[in-house]
Amino acid sequence: MATKATPEVSRDLSAKITEEIAEAARAILQKHGMEMAPTRSKYGAEYQLTLKASPQRLGKIGVNLATMDAQMWRLYATSMYGISAEQAEDALGEVIYTSAKTGDLILVGFNDRKRKMPVMARSLKDGKDYYLPETSLAKFGIKPMRGVYA
Repeated sequence: MATKATPEVSRDLSAKITEEIAEAARAILQKHGMEMAPTRSKYGAEYQLTLKASPQRLGKIGVNLATMDAQMWRLYATSMYGISAEQAEDALGEVIYTSAKTGDLILVGFNDRKRKMPVMARSLKDGKDYYLPETSLAKFGIKPMRGVYA
């Protein structure tokens, strides 16, 4: 007796489902003063979606100061780079990199688990997040403190 093949969830179907759920979740979270982080999904024999949200506390240029990345930036900026807490918060939303492909990238946080590219930036052109090396912080007079760039 032959066994039936398990139906697979395709990449296209996964993307469509994720977008529909994310759109609905974004509206609900916005109503409650929260902001959704980028979603992650897994597909194959089953479909799995991970949503993360944080309270909104908007700073300069609409950067959410309540995200873990923004909090990590304030922590590292004050402890490792010697910047005051006010300067660190003011730096969030500043343009730190410009290119023809991505447009202007603004500082939105710091991810200490990404050793080579810990600086988190968001494109003003398309809203995508990018990771940059510590050398991108030279605008603020910061020299790399660790990693391959130190």
